[in-house]
Amino acid sequence: EPSATQAADESSEVRPADEPSASHPASRASAPSSQSQGAEEELAHLEDSDSDKLAAGEPSELSPLPTSSLMLPSEPSASMKVRQRFAVPAASVTVQLDPEALPSEPQKSCLFDLVTPVARRALELGLSAREPGFHVFVAADPDVMIEDDVVQVATRFAARMPTPGDLVYVHDFDRPEAPRPLLLPPGTGPALVEAMDELIDGLRERIPQLAEAEDIERAHSKLTVELEARNKQVMADLETTARTHGFGVRTVQGAVQTFPILHGKPLSAEQFDVMDESTKKALQGAADRLTRQVEKAARLVRAHSAKFEAEQNAALASGASSLIQREMRDLFDRFAGLSTEVGRYLRRVRQALIDDWEDLFDPPEPARPESLDSEEGDPELATRLSRFRVNLLKTNRPGDPAPVIYDTNPTYPNLFGYLERRARFGALLTDFTRIRAGSLHNAMGGVLVLRAADLLADPMIWERMKRVLREGRLGAEDPVGPLGLYATTLRPVPVPVPVRVVLVGTPDLYDALRDADADFAQLFRLKVEVDPVIERTRENLLRLDGVLMAAAQERGLGIFPREARARLLDRRQRAQHRQHARDDNVGVLLRR
Repeated sequence: EPSATQAADESSEVRPADEPSASHPASRASAPSSQSQGAEEELAHLEDSDSDKLAAGEPSELSPLPTSSLMLPSEPSASMKVRQRFAVPAASVTVQLDPEALPSEPQKSCLFDLVTPVARRALELGLSAREPGFHVFVAADPDVMIEDDVVQVATRFAARMPTPGDLVYVHDFDRPEAPRPLLLPPGTGPALVEAMDELIDGLRERIPQLAEAEDIERAHSKLTVELEARNKQVMADLETTARTHGFGVRTVQGAVQTFPILHGKPLSAEQFDVMDESTKKALQGAADRLTRQVEKAARLVRAHSAKFEAEQNAALASGASSLIQREMRDLFDRFAGLSTEVGRYLRRVRQALIDDWEDLFDPPEPARPESLDSEEGDPELATRLSRFRVNLLKTNRPGDPAPVIYDTNPTYPNLFGYLERRARFGALLTDFTRIRAGSLHNAMGGVLVLRAADLLADPMIWERMKRVLREGRLGAEDPVGPLGLYATTLRPVPVPVPVRVVLVGTPDLYDALRDADADFAQLFRLKVEVDPVIERTRENLLRLDGVLMAAAQERGLGIFPREARARLLDRRQRAQHRQHARDDNVGVLLRR
């Protein structure tokens, strides 16, 4: 701005002689007088000409002019002049992406490709760690919506992991209340279920036919002849004994009846009445002794019949044992070598079938419904042929990648499995074939992704999850069992659950859990920090372009032209003094 000295110099400039000076009052007074006189004359001339124009219908020169034509341009102030001297054009501070810098086809990427290398390495370390306490917590702003991208990264990692095996539950013949899990190679679970069902169906069809086999019929005929001969000998001995006592023997409706004989003929009631008392007493004593002999003969007949049945059952049991061993030979060849537990289970099945081969016979009378088989004893324990069923919980095809499960509704049964119940006679009952798998079972050998807020919504679920992760085992428990409702007899043996859990939550939630829960720090030792601000580099721009176009394709919008893609990227950028731009919130952009 001009200084005071410059203002003084300007005021002391020399003016021409005809220009009035401010220091002479006379000159200031005369100038306005002459000027006003000339203005009056000009105004009078205009009024005369204006009246003539109005009479002729022409516009008047004295009509009011527009306000804008009377306004003079405002003179900028001194401070505004200084600002204008240092003003920077908007184009100089705006970073715009050249559309030609983008490829015609966006590259495939996810939001996790935009995070820092440290965060990516932390997630990979957590997914690959073998120690049970290295579960992962991904701390990210809720608007970023990183869950799907965590699943995508875990899926890529799981593709390099071996295929986990199958899981089945079987009956424990020594402890029926504690069904046992069997871990099988991938794809063998359904094969074992099918093989066991075919075994039982085949035995139920073939074992009743054993009675018609030639060797069984021959043994049966031999035993029948021996039984008849023995019974005839018993009756002959009884008749001899009866004759020595003056009695005869006859069979009436399968029962043995004795009667006294007089002169070779049965003694009538009238003849017995006319006898003296001594004769009557002698006949009565002989009848009592003969009755004891008849009972003895009857016991011998029953013993012979029981022996006959036992020998006949032994013949059938021998034939059934041979058939069972022959039918199970293929089962042993296919599955006994899978593991020691499987081989032990198959040997126990073979022994139980041989011991209870009668259950494979179709009874001659109508059988009871299967739902009534468990009326005797505990109705929730498997009996008869239901003991040989196999409950398949999970299976994987050979060559499939390890599972990655994202449970958006981690309720107690959805997460830990449950015991399915059926209503019968007013009660809710279950058995080992109704054990159902949860997300932890399905994620065995892989990765389970959960939102931390959903998991913490129910304290009972959070406590159970920590116990499962500490012990590394999971048993099928009734979700209402701890409350004392619908208590069950079953206590399934827990199964090992090698699973990596990834929780997704906010940084504040991570800090709160670490401060308030000591178990959390021991179980979730890896924290992956997802910064919602990323540095503007060419690689990040290309990755972000791929993320945005993938989101557009998911919504059915297709791929945008390169000009639109460049403007979309520019919208999420802020210029900085070092010609860097940062994305202030990627999640909001994707949500919009």
